[in-house]
Amino acid sequence: MREPHVFLFDEPLSNLDPTMRGELRAELVELHRTLGATMIYVTHDQVEAMAIAQRIGLLAAGRLRQVGTPAELYAQPADVFVARFLGSPGMNVLKGTGRGGGGGGGGEGRARDGEGAVDVGVWSVPVPLERYEGEIHLGVRPEHVALVAPDRGIGAALVQSVEPLGAETLVRVDVGGQALVARVPGPSELRRGDRVGVKLDRRQLHLFDAAGARLQ
Repeated sequence: MREPHVFLFDEPLSNLDPTMRGELRAELVELHRTLGATMIYVTHDQVEAMAIAQRIGLLAAGRLRQVGTPAELYAQPADVFVARFLGSPGMNVLKGTGRGGGGGGGGEGRARDGEGAVDVGVWSVPVPLERYEGEIHLGVRPEHVALVAPDRGIGAALVQSVEPLGAETLVRVDVGGQALVARVPGPSELRRGDRVGVKLDRRQLHLFDAAGARLQ
Protein backbone atom coordinates (compact mmCIF):
# COMPACT_ATOMS: atom_id res chain seq x y z
CA MET A 1 0.00 0.00 0.00
CA ARG A 2 2.93 2.29 0.67
CA GLU A 3 5.37 3.17 -2.06
CA PRO A 4 8.77 3.71 -0.39
CA HIS A 5 11.78 4.70 -2.48
CA VAL A 6 14.13 2.46 -0.48
CA PHE A 7 13.66 -1.04 0.94
CA LEU A 8 15.97 -2.40 3.66
CA PHE A 9 16.40 -6.18 3.91
CA ASP A 10 18.36 -7.65 6.83
CA GLU A 11 19.12 -11.30 6.05
CA PRO A 12 15.49 -12.09 5.15
CA LEU A 13 16.21 -15.60 3.82
CA SER A 14 18.72 -16.81 6.41
CA ASN A 15 16.39 -19.30 8.15
CA LEU A 16 14.93 -20.90 5.03
CA ASP A 17 15.86 -24.23 3.48
CA PRO A 18 17.98 -24.07 0.27
CA THR A 19 15.10 -24.79 -2.12
CA MET A 20 12.83 -22.11 -0.68
CA ARG A 21 15.74 -19.67 -0.50
CA GLY A 22 16.44 -20.12 -4.20
CA GLU A 23 12.79 -19.56 -5.12
CA LEU A 24 12.50 -16.41 -3.02
CA ARG A 25 15.75 -15.01 -4.44
CA ALA A 26 14.12 -15.12 -7.86
CA GLU A 27 10.97 -13.48 -6.45
CA LEU A 28 12.99 -10.63 -4.93
CA VAL A 29 14.82 -10.01 -8.21
CA GLU A 30 11.46 -9.82 -10.02
CA LEU A 31 10.05 -7.55 -7.29
CA HIS A 32 12.99 -5.19 -7.73
CA ARG A 33 12.46 -5.13 -11.49
CA THR A 34 8.74 -4.43 -11.10
CA LEU A 35 8.96 -1.71 -8.44
CA GLY A 36 12.11 -0.02 -9.67
CA ALA A 37 12.97 1.01 -6.10
CA THR A 38 16.36 0.92 -4.42
CA MET A 39 16.87 -2.17 -2.28
CA ILE A 40 19.66 -2.46 0.30
CA TYR A 41 20.17 -6.10 1.17
CA VAL A 42 22.35 -7.36 4.03
CA THR A 43 23.55 -10.97 3.91
CA HIS A 44 26.41 -13.21 5.05
CA ASP A 45 25.68 -15.57 2.14
CA GLN A 46 28.01 -14.64 -0.72
CA VAL A 47 26.03 -16.83 -3.18
CA GLU A 48 22.90 -14.85 -2.31
CA ALA A 49 24.73 -11.55 -2.82
CA MET A 50 26.13 -12.64 -6.19
CA ALA A 51 22.71 -13.85 -7.38
CA ILE A 52 20.67 -10.82 -6.34
CA ALA A 53 22.87 -7.74 -6.34
CA GLN A 54 23.56 -5.23 -9.06
CA ARG A 55 26.33 -3.79 -6.89
CA ILE A 56 28.00 -5.25 -3.81
CA GLY A 57 29.73 -3.51 -0.91
CA LEU A 58 31.82 -6.10 0.90
CA LEU A 59 32.35 -5.34 4.61
CA ALA A 60 34.80 -7.00 6.99
CA ALA A 61 35.45 -5.90 10.59
CA GLY A 62 33.67 -2.61 9.91
CA ARG A 63 35.82 -1.83 6.88
CA LEU A 64 34.51 -1.51 3.34
CA ARG A 65 36.88 -3.75 1.39
CA GLN A 66 35.49 -3.29 -2.14
CA VAL A 67 32.47 -1.93 -4.00
CA GLY A 68 31.47 -2.98 -7.50
CA THR A 69 29.32 -5.28 -9.59
CA PRO A 70 29.31 -8.99 -8.70
CA ALA A 71 31.35 -9.69 -11.84
CA GLU A 72 33.96 -7.05 -10.89
CA LEU A 73 34.43 -8.38 -7.37
CA TYR A 74 34.67 -11.95 -8.61
CA ALA A 75 37.05 -11.29 -11.49
CA GLN A 76 39.16 -8.51 -9.94
CA PRO A 77 39.14 -8.80 -6.13
CA ALA A 78 40.84 -5.87 -4.41
CA ASP A 79 42.59 -8.06 -1.84
CA VAL A 80 43.03 -11.59 -0.57
CA PHE A 81 40.02 -11.34 1.75
CA VAL A 82 37.64 -10.53 -1.11
CA ALA A 83 39.23 -13.21 -3.30
CA ARG A 84 38.70 -15.92 -0.69
CA PHE A 85 35.26 -14.74 0.43
CA LEU A 86 33.58 -14.77 -2.99
CA GLY A 87 33.15 -18.09 -4.72
CA SER A 88 32.13 -21.52 -3.50
CA PRO A 89 34.81 -22.52 -2.77
CA GLY A 90 36.71 -19.25 -2.77
CA MET A 91 39.87 -18.45 -4.69
CA ASN A 92 42.99 -20.50 -4.07
CA VAL A 93 45.69 -18.25 -2.63
CA LEU A 94 49.21 -19.68 -2.43
CA LYS A 95 52.10 -18.01 -0.64
CA GLY A 96 55.25 -17.75 -2.72
CA THR A 97 58.25 -15.64 -3.64
CA GLY A 98 58.22 -13.26 -6.58
CA ARG A 99 61.05 -12.96 -9.09
CA GLY A 100 60.57 -10.10 -11.54
CA GLY A 101 61.87 -9.70 -15.08
CA GLY A 102 63.30 -13.17 -15.64
CA GLY A 103 63.84 -14.84 -18.96
CA GLY A 104 63.89 -18.43 -19.92
CA GLY A 105 62.58 -19.04 -23.40
CA GLY A 106 59.03 -20.00 -22.49
CA GLY A 107 57.62 -23.47 -21.84
CA GLU A 108 54.94 -24.68 -19.46
CA GLY A 109 56.88 -23.93 -16.30
CA ARG A 110 59.42 -21.37 -17.47
CA ALA A 111 59.16 -17.60 -17.72
CA ARG A 112 59.52 -15.90 -21.09
CA ASP A 113 61.77 -12.89 -21.60
CA GLY A 114 60.39 -9.85 -19.78
CA GLU A 115 58.24 -11.97 -17.47
CA GLY A 116 58.65 -12.81 -13.85
CA ALA A 117 57.79 -15.89 -11.86
CA VAL A 118 56.34 -16.88 -8.52
CA ASP A 119 58.09 -19.73 -6.75
CA VAL A 120 55.64 -21.86 -4.75
CA GLY A 121 57.57 -24.68 -3.15
CA VAL A 122 59.31 -26.52 -5.99
CA TRP A 123 57.00 -24.95 -8.56
CA SER A 124 57.93 -21.93 -10.62
CA VAL A 125 54.85 -20.26 -12.09
CA PRO A 126 55.45 -17.73 -14.91
CA VAL A 127 53.53 -14.49 -14.39
CA PRO A 128 53.46 -11.07 -16.14
CA LEU A 129 55.33 -9.44 -13.28
CA GLU A 130 58.42 -7.28 -13.63
CA ARG A 131 60.70 -5.65 -11.05
CA TYR A 132 59.21 -7.37 -8.04
CA GLU A 133 61.09 -9.40 -5.45
CA GLY A 134 59.88 -10.86 -2.17
CA GLU A 135 56.79 -12.44 -0.65
CA ILE A 136 53.79 -12.62 -2.93
CA HIS A 137 50.41 -14.35 -3.01
CA LEU A 138 49.36 -16.17 -6.17
CA GLY A 139 45.60 -16.51 -6.64
CA VAL A 140 43.65 -18.77 -9.00
CA ARG A 141 40.03 -19.87 -8.86
CA PRO A 142 39.21 -23.62 -8.74
CA GLU A 143 37.62 -23.54 -12.20
CA HIS A 144 40.92 -22.32 -13.66
CA VAL A 145 42.89 -25.28 -12.27
CA ALA A 146 43.18 -28.40 -14.45
CA LEU A 147 44.45 -31.78 -13.29
CA VAL A 148 46.53 -33.60 -15.90
CA ALA A 149 49.09 -36.41 -16.11
CA PRO A 150 51.82 -36.18 -13.43
CA ASP A 151 54.52 -35.35 -16.00
CA ARG A 152 52.57 -32.42 -17.45
CA GLY A 153 51.60 -28.95 -16.22
CA ILE A 154 53.69 -26.78 -13.93
CA GLY A 155 54.35 -29.54 -11.43
CA ALA A 156 53.02 -32.59 -9.64
CA ALA A 157 50.91 -32.78 -6.48
CA LEU A 158 49.23 -35.38 -4.28
CA VAL A 159 45.45 -35.63 -4.02
CA GLN A 160 44.30 -34.94 -0.44
CA SER A 161 40.51 -35.22 -0.80
CA VAL A 162 37.80 -35.71 -3.41
CA GLU A 163 34.31 -34.19 -3.00
CA PRO A 164 31.75 -35.43 -5.58
CA LEU A 165 28.93 -32.90 -6.04
CA GLY A 166 27.07 -34.49 -8.91
CA ALA A 167 27.62 -32.16 -11.85
CA GLU A 168 31.17 -31.45 -10.66
CA THR A 169 33.85 -32.69 -8.30
CA LEU A 170 36.11 -30.66 -6.02
CA VAL A 171 39.60 -32.15 -5.79
CA ARG A 172 41.98 -30.82 -3.14
CA VAL A 173 45.69 -31.36 -3.75
CA ASP A 174 48.75 -30.61 -1.62
CA VAL A 175 51.28 -28.11 -2.98
CA GLY A 176 54.26 -28.13 -0.64
CA GLY A 177 52.04 -28.01 2.43
CA GLN A 178 49.49 -25.61 0.90
CA ALA A 179 46.03 -26.64 -0.30
CA LEU A 180 44.90 -26.10 -3.90
CA VAL A 181 41.33 -26.90 -4.98
CA ALA A 182 40.42 -27.83 -8.56
CA ARG A 183 36.85 -27.86 -9.89
CA VAL A 184 36.54 -30.91 -12.16
CA PRO A 185 33.46 -31.32 -14.41
CA GLY A 186 31.34 -34.37 -13.65
CA PRO A 187 32.44 -37.34 -11.55
CA SER A 188 36.13 -38.11 -11.03
CA GLU A 189 37.97 -41.39 -10.58
CA LEU A 190 40.76 -39.74 -8.55
CA ARG A 191 41.37 -40.96 -5.02
CA ARG A 192 43.31 -39.71 -2.01
CA GLY A 193 47.02 -40.34 -2.51
CA ASP A 194 46.93 -40.20 -6.33
CA ARG A 195 49.69 -38.22 -7.97
CA VAL A 196 48.54 -35.67 -10.57
CA GLY A 197 49.95 -32.86 -12.63
CA VAL A 198 48.54 -29.35 -12.17
CA LYS A 199 47.94 -26.86 -14.94
CA LEU A 200 46.89 -23.25 -14.26
CA ASP A 201 45.13 -20.96 -16.73
CA ARG A 202 47.78 -18.25 -17.01
CA ARG A 203 45.19 -15.74 -18.24
CA GLN A 204 43.31 -16.10 -14.94
CA LEU A 205 46.09 -15.68 -12.36
CA HIS A 206 45.87 -13.01 -9.65
CA LEU A 207 48.79 -11.46 -7.78
CA PHE A 208 48.69 -9.93 -4.29
CA ASP A 209 51.49 -8.42 -2.23
CA ALA A 210 52.63 -9.59 1.21
CA ALA A 211 49.89 -7.55 2.91
CA GLY A 212 47.21 -9.09 0.66
CA ALA A 213 46.55 -6.04 -1.60
CA ARG A 214 46.07 -6.64 -5.31
CA LEU A 215 49.10 -6.07 -7.50
CA GLN A 216 47.46 -6.66 -10.92
